[in-house]
Parts: sequence; C-alpha cells; structure tokens
Amino acid sequence: MSLKAELEAWAAALKAYDEEDFEKSLDLFSTIADSSKILTNMGLIYATLGEHEAAVEQFNAATGLDQYLAVANYTQLGLSFTLHSSEVLFNKGLSLIYLGSSRRAVLELEDASVHDSDQEPVMAGVPYLDDDADIVLRSSDGVHFHVHKLLLSKCSLVFADMFSLPQPKPSGKESTREERPVIQMAEDQHTLRLLLGFCYPAGVATVHLLKDIRVELGLTKKYQMPQTWKRLKSDLLMHVSTEPEKVFAISWSFEMKDVAVAAAKQSLHNPWFEQSLEGPAPPEFDYIPATAMYKLVSISACVLRPQ
Repeated sequence: MSLKAELEAWAAALKAYDEEDFEKSLDLFSTIADSSKILTNMGLIYATLGEHEAAVEQFNAATGLDQYLAVANYTQLGLSFTLHSSEVLFNKGLSLIYLGSSRRAVLELEDASVHDSDQEPVMAGVPYLDDDADIVLRSSDGVHFHVHKLLLSKCSLVFADMFSLPQPKPSGKESTREERPVIQMAEDQHTLRLLLGFCYPAGVATVHLLKDIRVELGLTKKYQMPQTWKRLKSDLLMHVSTEPEKVFAISWSFEMKDVAVAAAKQSLHNPWFEQSLEGPAPPEFDYIPATAMYKLVSISACVLRPQ
C-alpha cells in the first residue's frame, strides 16, 4: 500500500474510533495492520468491545513484532504480570537509577545479570579484552565486553551513576571464567559496539548509516552522553542533502528542531514525495507520529500542486 493510502486509512480509522464506530475503525486499521502500534490499537479496541480473546490475539501479534510492548499490553489488560527477561530487568534498573532509587536499582541489575548467567560466555574481541578491564558488559545475545569503568563514566552520566552502586558478582557458568563484575545489558552486541565505540579510542566511532545514527541517538539519550549527542547531530546533518525525508523523521523523533527544518527545506528539492506515495514508506517513518508526516507532506504538496 502506498504511503498516501496508509495515511488516509490511519486518519479514517482514528476518526471512526473518536466517533465510537469501533467496527469501522477495526476494519480500517486491519488494512494497515503491519506494525506493532496498529496491532496494539486493534487490541485495545477489541478490549473496549469486551472481546478479550481477540484482544489478546492482537496483543500477541504486536509483541511478536516488538517484545517491549509486553509490559504495556499486560497493564492494559489489568493483569499482574512480571517479566523476567534480562533486557527488561536491566532497563527497569536504569529507570530506578534515574528516579534515585539506588537500592531497588541494584536488585534489578543483579536479577538481570543472574538471569542469563548459565549461557556460555563469548568474548567480544579487541579492543574489549584488556587484562586491566575492571567490569564486564554482557550483551543481550551473550557477548562479553571487558571494559573500563573510568572510560565509560567519563562518557556517560548513567554509567557513572551505575558504577557508583554495588556491582553484581559473576554466577553460573560465567563465574568460572569471569572474575570481574558482570552487568547484563539490554542491547545486542552490534548495538553495544556502537555505544562503546564512542567511549574507546580504538572503537568504531564513525557512523555512516542513517539507521545506525538513529540507534546511536537513542543510546546517547538513554545513557545521557551529551558530547556524543553533539557529534551525532553533526553526522545527521551530513545526510540532509541526500536523504532529507529520512533525516526529517529521525530529527523529529529526537526533537532536533533545527535539523528537522533544514531537512524539510531540502526535501522540496528531492523527488521523494511522488515516489513515496506509490511505494513503501521509508522505515524511519515508523518512529514518527502522523502529525509529523502531515507537516512534511503538506509542505511538499504545496510545492508540487499546479498553480
């Protein structure tokens, strides 16, 4: 389905929902039900109608596309449910650090580290194998990064706070190979390499792909890395001339107004709008609201419309 048709279906479905015409809203959403957000909306409508089995089916489909929606969905259903995924426990620990609940944060981080401790450790390789490293970050896919707390603390306010807390000891199989504290991270090894690349001189700190820049911006926001944020903003601006619509979507997601304005202006000189109406939307558009798309499409439509 073209981008224009998707936007029209989305707007019509929301209008039907606001008018409490739930059946019509479901019919319209079903034509564009290819994302976790749409499936979640459908689940909520079914729950409103009292069709709980259908609601659960939609929620399951949504979490199949985005596992982190599980917490929200079980809350919407009014169920008391505890997730024991190490990634969720780690993120919960970080949230508690943000809130200043140090004691509870330590417990969550310890639970996260114990959760996958029976997996056979895999080493990340150079430059994350130094003998003088004083802590281990374990990726969500079981790769161990031997790193230095001082370096990470200088790059990230969150790491600085995290390392001020008592660190979990190795357990399970990894206790036979690791003497250093092990922290279970929510990120996979690729994402963790992107993150650490900005903290280590020998790391891969040059990000060329827009998809990686988007991931990195999310990481720098999550781990509070102000200097990295500035650098990535400059990297993002370098793509304005070639991929303005994607840069617009990313900059909108991260509230970079000046970059979004520059990208919107540049998009007027690119044929992306006409092409997007007939083809699939760029994946970066999945992360912005309809309001942002409306503004960008309106700008382009005004220029393209014959006088």
